[in-house]
This record gives sequence, C-alpha cells and structure tokens, in this order.
Amino acid sequence: MCEISIRTMTVQDYPLFDGMESALHRMHQQARPDLFAELAHPCSRAEFSQMIQDSHRELFLAEWKGKPAGMCDLLLCESSPNPILLPQKSAHIDDILVLGEFRRKGVGTALYEEALYRAKRFGAEHLELMVWAFNESARKFYEKCGMTLRSFVMDMKLEGETT
Repeated sequence: MCEISIRTMTVQDYPLFDGMESALHRMHQQARPDLFAELAHPCSRAEFSQMIQDSHRELFLAEWKGKPAGMCDLLLCESSPNPILLPQKSAHIDDILVLGEFRRKGVGTALYEEALYRAKRFGAEHLELMVWAFNESARKFYEKCGMTLRSFVMDMKLEGETT
C-alpha cells in the first residue's frame, strides 16, 4: 500500500487549508514581523472558495495513510505580464507545506512531483517559486529537487527621517 496519496482540494477542505495556511503564515510572520501581519486566518472561506474555482490555480492535499500531511498551491500562468519577457506558459508554486510530523517521509517530494506533473499537463515551460532567505531548509529541499537560483530579491529596512 502506498502511504502517500494526493488529491485535489474541495470547498469542504477549507478547515484543513485554513490550519495549514495559518501555520505557514505564522512561520513567516515570526521570521519577518516587519512584513507579515499577525492574522489568525490569512485566507477566508470565501477567498478559498474562489481559489478552488479558479481554472488557473491548483490546490492539492497530500495524505499520509489517510491523514492530512501537507498541501500545495500551484498557479498556472498563460504569459508573463512583463512586455520585455517572451510570452510563455509557466507555473508558480505559491505554497508547499508539510506538517511537522510528516516531514522526511517523502510528502514534500510527492507534492513537488505532483506540481511538476500538473505544470507539464498545463503546458508550462517553467516551474518557479520564491523562497524567503530565512527558510534555508525549504531552499535546500528545492535545490535537491533540481531547482536552481534564477534571481535575487534584496531589501533594506529604511529608518530615520527624511528632509
């Protein structure tokens, strides 16, 4: 018996999604309180319902022996909104989350491989994502999956008065 199964989320999965998205948001908020607001529920039920119905979004859940273990939010893009870039289909992993007790069991890899499969089925030429600098374990995971660095986003907190 395969211990990991993947299925597309439904509207009834909102409580699972809410718990996972809240945990992910808390991690980001704790690491960068200067950027992320404290929110108990970063995504409302209505927003989730819209996400589920969006034909350019794929939300899927990984289950370990029938128990929710992780999720992925995949965006499918028809073309770059930037006119200096060549038009092409691409896929963007907005979030992957594996719950703590299911880490190091292949759940993240199963979610990533499912994202690859769905991106290819869509006809995407690239799969991309953004990883925050503080999340070194995620960066290492994606590198292990074969992803490479394409660009840097740098920032600097500005303090003091302007004249």
